[in-house]
Amino acid sequence: MTWKSSLPLLVIVAIFTFSNTAHAATYYVSNSSANGWAIGNDVNGGTSTSSPKLSVAGALAVVASGDTVIVNDGSYAVNSVNLTKGITLNPLNASATTLTATSSYVFSVGVTDGSTLNIGSFIMDGAGVASYGVVIQNATTLFSTVFTSTQIQNFTRRGIDVRAKKLNLTTNNIVINNPAAAGTYGAIEFGNGSTVPFEQGTVAINGGTLTTNSVGTELNPAVFIFGTTTPNSIQVTVAGTAITVGAGTSANNYAAVQIKNISNVIIQNNTITATENSAGGLAPIYVLDSPTTSITGNTVTVNNLAGQNGFAIDGIHLLSTGTLMPNAVVANNTLNLNFTGTTSPGSHGILVGEDSSATSSVMFQKLNNSLIYGNTVIGNATNALYEHGIMIGNQSGGEVYNNKVDFSLHGFIAKGTTGSFFHNNIALHSLGEALRAKAAINTKFYNNVGVLVSGYASYGILVNEDSSVGLYSSGDDFKNNIIYSQVNPTNALVQVNTGNTATFSNNGYYSLGTTPFSYQGTAYGTAAAWGSAHESGLVYADPLFTSIPTNLTLQASSPMINAGTTTTITSDYVGNPIQGAPDIGAYEYQGAVISSIASSTTQTTATITWTTNQNTSSTVNYGATSAYGTASTSATLVTNHSITLSGLTAATLYHFNVGGSNASNTPATSSDQTFTTAVVPFGIPPRHSHKWTPRSLCA
Repeated sequence: MTWKSSLPLLVIVAIFTFSNTAHAATYYVSNSSANGWAIGNDVNGGTSTSSPKLSVAGALAVVASGDTVIVNDGSYAVNSVNLTKGITLNPLNASATTLTATSSYVFSVGVTDGSTLNIGSFIMDGAGVASYGVVIQNATTLFSTVFTSTQIQNFTRRGIDVRAKKLNLTTNNIVINNPAAAGTYGAIEFGNGSTVPFEQGTVAINGGTLTTNSVGTELNPAVFIFGTTTPNSIQVTVAGTAITVGAGTSANNYAAVQIKNISNVIIQNNTITATENSAGGLAPIYVLDSPTTSITGNTVTVNNLAGQNGFAIDGIHLLSTGTLMPNAVVANNTLNLNFTGTTSPGSHGILVGEDSSATSSVMFQKLNNSLIYGNTVIGNATNALYEHGIMIGNQSGGEVYNNKVDFSLHGFIAKGTTGSFFHNNIALHSLGEALRAKAAINTKFYNNVGVLVSGYASYGILVNEDSSVGLYSSGDDFKNNIIYSQVNPTNALVQVNTGNTATFSNNGYYSLGTTPFSYQGTAYGTAAAWGSAHESGLVYADPLFTSIPTNLTLQASSPMINAGTTTTITSDYVGNPIQGAPDIGAYEYQGAVISSIASSTTQTTATITWTTNQNTSSTVNYGATSAYGTASTSATLVTNHSITLSGLTAATLYHFNVGGSNASNTPATSSDQTFTTAVVPFGIPPRHSHKWTPRSLCA
């Protein structure tokens, strides 16, 4: 009975399986005899290389979702062909098949059944006349499109133009190259100029090369993704891609990557080169109103052609026009800003927030608690005239640390901030100032370094107001910073303008010129006078950097070592731990390197030896556990160390570590080690026992 009742079900399953697997088919297209294929005809069935279709359109007319189309080597005219099925479309050989459009576009994509369309390594060519490579149209259901190693070139507008509200788009190592066509607007765009905003799905642009030009009157980013004002869990990733935006004639601001209203944005490990040749302005990476944003590991180069002045260049700009964007991350990026004009108002290497003067704005307090770390911003050494290195503008919280800014007008700027924290940063060649608090409240600047090198004259620290709106700085705190000037500063090493307040302690200063300080209009001509009035623990001395400006670590004899005051900072610019009393500056001087630890033991003693790469004292901490409890020391400064421990117990395991301090009193300590004392030989009593007498002699 069981076998009989199961038979109909097995038959049904078999029929269902056959009907689905049989449906998938492979079609072939060929317009030549290359590779041994026949020349096709669109009346052919197209299911073999001996009887292929002649045109791509002919094959697409008969396919169903799940089918595959393979196109023979050669060049094919494909004009405005609709792709409505989730198929796989591949050339026989990578990059050996060209699909040329002479009208609007190659393909119009609109998959209606929610399946996945895969397009392989074709060359799509617009011949300088077609507008788009691929237009992805709106559909009622979410569908997926994957481009792999596709080359899209010579179109007058965009390589991929997405008008779908619901889409999962993946590009793997694609090449879009529209370098010089008049009217070129970008490589990949979502939102059709914001008229059809993206509302559901994902975008993953993985690798490849995007090259485009900036021409015309539209916004012209290479990648432009515009979501709805209330994103529906959309994630956009642009990773490992080489993006080049050429020098165009657009009078509008434009970007290499511009993303707006997307829930989760990841821009990482891209190489971006952008050239500006107009008065429009430029932001290679520009993210707006996107709640979760991470921009990491990118290399951005901005080339401004000679003679172009009066516009802003922002390397990376995160901005809210009202959407909350807390905890944004901008980390480990390198920006080369090759500005060659003579004025650059409002430019920034990295700007998180808004650099505007107002008492309030919907743009303020939306990018709170951002993290900006590990970035390098380098300007043009010939004029250093891009304005701002790294700025937090009109936001609360936020941490800026372990960054380097070189050749800028202003190094690190807190504008309109509340409770922001700038630490372990390095500012070089600043024409305006190294550290600046402008209308900033309770903002901390700890363990930063500002080096004013010959040829550049500036402030070291400036605390000032935003005079246009009458807002003043108050409660800002400066600790453990080094301001070093190889020139006579035009203004002051430290200046606090009238109406502003700040506190100072344990900062290091040195100037090869005069040493002016100013607080609320009162000038102090010496560090001693300044310290007496406004700062305890300051050190006015040459910090003895290893090499200016390339290596700002401290030499062993630096007066900045252990001269700082305790803060919440636990590591330095390169991640070294703070050892003992903190040093002044971005680098914590590191003690000796300990090596070659060895031990030799007897029943009751142990001799511990080790070496250090500099002269230090000698200490061995030891005991039955890693808590130790006993120490043996020698104050003599040596590199070859030997300490003998006595009074130990035979056949016992001991824990120990070794260490010492150098001439600067910087400690170094090894990890936990162990030794075991020698065992007492059988039949031989310890020296302190009573005399042993053989039993036979006592009879």
